[in-house]
Amino acid sequence: HARVAQDFTDLRKSRLESAFEARLGSARVMPVPGASARMVDIRFMLADPLKDAITPTEADVTEDDEMTLDIGVFESGAKVIIDIMHTLIAGASDAGKSGIVNAIMRGLVRKKKIAILGIDMKPGAPELGKWRANMEALATTEIEVEWMLTMIVRAIVRRGEIMSQRGIRKWKPTEEEPFIVLIVDEAAQIKKAGRKLTMLLVKVSELARAYGFAMIMATQHPTDKSIPTEAAANCIQRIGLECKASTAERLIFGDDATKDGWR
Repeated sequence: HARVAQDFTDLRKSRLESAFEARLGSARVMPVPGASARMVDIRFMLADPLKDAITPTEADVTEDDEMTLDIGVFESGAKVIIDIMHTLIAGASDAGKSGIVNAIMRGLVRKKKIAILGIDMKPGAPELGKWRANMEALATTEIEVEWMLTMIVRAIVRRGEIMSQRGIRKWKPTEEEPFIVLIVDEAAQIKKAGRKLTMLLVKVSELARAYGFAMIMATQHPTDKSIPTEAAANCIQRIGLECKASTAERLIFGDDATKDGWR
């Protein structure tokens, strides 16, 4: 009746689940690739395929000269592949942020043309501390964070001068002049530390990938009051985990997130 896959609202899906006596929330309605817009595949996830964490194996990690990472699988079994670029990872507590950060780290440490910097201001640096040996530097105090962010800004300015001298528009990473990736675990700690660190983080987030730099910022407190929203706005790649409120969803995916059907 001139319906398409997008017309299956949550109410329609719940009616399907009831009709087939499937568990609530298990219905997946997707277009059939290459078929009529009226054709859909209806699948019921009888068991949760992501109940236990699925991490990439050695073979899953992309080649060293590629600026991508395999960090796991979707519930359909398709690989989750992300670009190494400014990225926001956000969701509620215990939604899986730590698993994703560790999957990203596992991929990054295998790439020879990438240098990793880390910021983890939680006491004891529980998330990034175990990766310290694989990093160029890990900042855990306000003084260390201020120094690191300042040095990143200076380094990128210097790279701009080098690129001008070499007549290139995009940084070409090598083992001697690597692509720099900054991992910020729990960005809310930066904002708690005060305006100075917050503004430095925003400035770093404005630095372009063209200069051989990317920032990956993670938080389990995706609210305007908790994280530097200007820095988050510069993260054009978003990984959204389970949220407890629609305001958090909008912070991750934009003001139209709930209207556009993000889940």
